[in-house]
Amino acid sequence: MLGTMNFGPHTPEPQAHRILSTAVDLGLTLVDTANVYGWRPGGGWTEQIIGRWLRNNRRTHDRVLIATKVYRPLDDWPNSGGLSALSLRKSCERSLRNLGVETIDVLYLHHIDRTTPIEETLSALHSLRSRGLVRHFGYSNFAGWHLARAQETARTLGIQGGVVEQCLYNAMVREAERDVLPACAAYRLGTLAWSPLNRGLLAGFTDAGPRRRDPRTATTHSRHRRALERFWAICAEAGAHPEQVALSWVIRRATGAVIGPRTEAQLLSAVAALDLSADRALTETVDNAIDTVFPAPRPWTLPLRNSTEPASGRPIGGVR
Repeated sequence: MLGTMNFGPHTPEPQAHRILSTAVDLGLTLVDTANVYGWRPGGGWTEQIIGRWLRNNRRTHDRVLIATKVYRPLDDWPNSGGLSALSLRKSCERSLRNLGVETIDVLYLHHIDRTTPIEETLSALHSLRSRGLVRHFGYSNFAGWHLARAQETARTLGIQGGVVEQCLYNAMVREAERDVLPACAAYRLGTLAWSPLNRGLLAGFTDAGPRRRDPRTATTHSRHRRALERFWAICAEAGAHPEQVALSWVIRRATGAVIGPRTEAQLLSAVAALDLSADRALTETVDNAIDTVFPAPRPWTLPLRNSTEPASGRPIGGVR
């Protein structure tokens, strides 16, 4: 899946359009965006860039699936943002205008809304689907129990539930293995990993792009420098590029990964991970080594009654 969060702020529109065209030529036909991407007041900057590309490429229009997300407020009005029926309707209609399409193929709930009843959110989504404005909906950044509650509520209401969860997941950040991935398997939800390179850290820390100047990225790199260097050494010994190893690791555990290239070169490099995944002997050797560097999280456990020891584990993190 082609992620587009860089389009606008870091990737100029002409270059973004070339990346979109190249991605389609390579067989990537699911484009992922969000109404807030671009981070301009009023939102929709990245959606509009994609919309203009769609209008200029009518022949490819039917070959591309569009996924966008709703949640964050786009203005200062009290009813802006969140997952209320009003906010969903307005956000969906605005995204349709920005993208220049009649139907959004997958509308993601970008984050859990703790102030709106899930029944209201699901009923509003059902209404959007009935009107033909949305084909399917999915979840993003939901905990496992949030997924279970939403899917069970949809079943109770007699309406279609979500079809996919998009979560933070990569070789370094594996908390999704505790409850998110099992919940997706139980409810037959697809799983798409965002930040499969953990903000580019797993690809190597040599690129001087904007992500490397981000304080959070620099802090994470400093904190995990030794583990990252061990990971890079594993890749060098296997004769494979770290970026392709990390992407291959993810796409063999999830339904797919969202790659967010800033340049065409990054896109081409990421797609090469598919070839690496086909080499079973290599991937098995690398996977075993990766598990020693970035171990899988321990299962959740509850402390014994009257025990002073805290429960193991930590909550799922990550904000996008």
